[in-house]
Amino acid sequence: MVSIIIPTYNRSKLLLECVQAILRQTYDNFEILIIDDGSTDDTEKNITALNDNRVIYNKFNKIGNLSVLRNYGVNQSKGEIVAFCDDDDLWLQEKLEIQLKFIDSFNMICSNAEIVNLEGSLISEKYFSDFVTNKQLNTSHLFLKNFVITSTVLLKKNILPQIPFDTLGYGSTAEDYDLWLKLSLNNLIYFINKNLIKYRFHSNLSHTQYPLIFVNSINILNKYKMLVPKRYRRYANWGVLKFRKDYIILNLLNRRLFIVVKEILKMILAFFDSGLLSLLFFRILNPKKHIIYNLDKNTFKDIYWDRSKIRLNNKNI
Repeated sequence: MVSIIIPTYNRSKLLLECVQAILRQTYDNFEILIIDDGSTDDTEKNITALNDNRVIYNKFNKIGNLSVLRNYGVNQSKGEIVAFCDDDDLWLQEKLEIQLKFIDSFNMICSNAEIVNLEGSLISEKYFSDFVTNKQLNTSHLFLKNFVITSTVLLKKNILPQIPFDTLGYGSTAEDYDLWLKLSLNNLIYFINKNLIKYRFHSNLSHTQYPLIFVNSINILNKYKMLVPKRYRRYANWGVLKFRKDYIILNLLNRRLFIVVKEILKMILAFFDSGLLSLLFFRILNPKKHIIYNLDKNTFKDIYWDRSKIRLNNKNI
């Protein structure tokens, strides 16, 4: 059985549409655990009116922490397979049936998505355009970009840690990214390059949550890059730089100049720490041969450029 966990708060109409889409699945051996964070609208009335014993409604007083809500859902789930869905997204009818075909080979499966607005009008045919076919994702892929949309995730419950989502460190912002990276350390993630959900795009973040997405994502990358072999850390460094760039742009738009200057300095230091600035600088000056000072090992290395490949001491890196 598949246990589907949906946290919600005051989104009665969106939640009802979300649950109805799941109930139309071609694979029907599932339970839906709705974890209500103290809604004050008619959520409870609408869900109860569905009168479907596969839908289990749980209501709390306001907690305000997505990680706590999802963790409760995992603990209450009866299925050996767990799926997550946000209350504003829509599953396509064959989502579970298609993903379950791969569950014997992979512990975690996700997919692409179609992006629509709340009226159902198409915004983008693909959420991710990075892959042409299905892809096995590892930690390095997730360092560069979070390729996992929470509402597409299907996984074996036995791979989850005792406390799946970090309730203290991240709470409701980037808590999913943290878990996907944690799971990727020991599991390949299978990405199905097919739209299995409709991701409904709308303004659902407060002005305080936007900066936290970037700050938490940077902290998460810096945490996990120390858990992988050194040769893979460059991917995390690039990921950090991309998040920091977006954070700088956000603060520039909001005229927070002190934060902008501070983050630019951090970006420059990050370049030096990772060795990326040295490589970029000397490649621009001369694309043939250089002697570069390596800040990490305090040694001189011969760098050879062979077309688009970098050779370090005659070894590909």
